[in-house]
Amino acid sequence: MKNIVIVGASEFTREIAWLIDRINSVETYWNFLGYIDNCISDGKVIGDDAYLCNYSKELHVVIAIADTRKHFDWKGKYYMCGFYINNRNYNWRFLYH
Repeated sequence: MKNIVIVGASEFTREIAWLIDRINSVETYWNFLGYIDNCISDGKVIGDDAYLCNYSKELHVVIAIADTRKHFDWKGKYYMCGFYINNRNYNWRFLYH
C-alpha cells in the first residue's frame, strides 16, 4: 500500500477521504495516514506544514482545496520550502472516481 495524506481539513477533504475509501473497497491501494492542516487539531490531523516538509519516507499528497487560487498558493508554498528538492519521495496525486 502507498502512504497518502490530504492537505486541508474541511468538508471537501472528507469527500477526498471518502474517495480513497471507495478506491480501497475495490482494491486495497492507499494507506490513508490523515490530514495536514495548520489550524485544526483533532485526531485525524497528523501534522502541519512543517511535518509534511520534514517527512522523509515515500508519500503521496492530495491538496484538497476547492478554490483554485488557494490550491496553487499551497502548492507554491510547499515548493518554496524545498518540498521538491529535499525529498524526492513525494508524489502529487489526482484521484478520480
